[in-house]
Amino acid sequence: RNVREGRVFRKCEGVRIDFGAAMHHLLPIEARASVKRAARQSRSRQPFGSFSTDFPFHAGGFNPRAARPLRLRAAYIASYFMTQFSDLGLSQPVLQALDLQGYKEPTPIQAQAIPPVLEGRDLLGIAQTGTGKTAAFMLPSIDRLRDADNQTPFKSCRMLVLAPTRELAGQIAQSAKDYGALAGLKVHSIVGGTSVNKDRNKLHRGTDILVATPGRLADLFDRQRVSLAGVRQLV
Repeated sequence: RNVREGRVFRKCEGVRIDFGAAMHHLLPIEARASVKRAARQSRSRQPFGSFSTDFPFHAGGFNPRAARPLRLRAAYIASYFMTQFSDLGLSQPVLQALDLQGYKEPTPIQAQAIPPVLEGRDLLGIAQTGTGKTAAFMLPSIDRLRDADNQTPFKSCRMLVLAPTRELAGQIAQSAKDYGALAGLKVHSIVGGTSVNKDRNKLHRGTDILVATPGRLADLFDRQRVSLAGVRQLV
């Protein structure tokens, strides 16, 4: 009512507000409560803060100086300076597949992401287009699937990769086939705009790596043609 009648604006007439000085006292808001709560619930897991912006791959707040420094393991720090895929702990079949593709040196996102994923840790990676993010998560995931040596689950998958578009899903699936060419893993993709029956037949006996768009995956899930019970890795 006061605003509608103009009383508030009349009271503010002639008052100059220094917005620069006012914002100087504002602190950046960071969702640190969830990080602290997760650390309390599982003391065995190492708490993570923010990466410095000096790293091409970083996660966390926009002001690293305002956040607690990330506690990095020695292996992760060393991976930042590694210049060969063979230094990252990948298996021989994966290294041979990379050699067939002509890849010799990892990009920064790959050098920093591969070691923690090989250990089975959760990871958030941010990098520009064309820096090799697909290989950063796919290469160590293929190794983990090989080491696990689990049976392919019926109507399910061991690794699920969600992609927002058909084109990206196709690219990821092809990369998985190229990188895992010598690993003996089955790779399938399901996307919208294609035959639902064909996608259902693909998943009938299960697969190791499934790349899917959310809409088609939800459609098959509602029809009980796919199960998520066998998923052990999610991207």
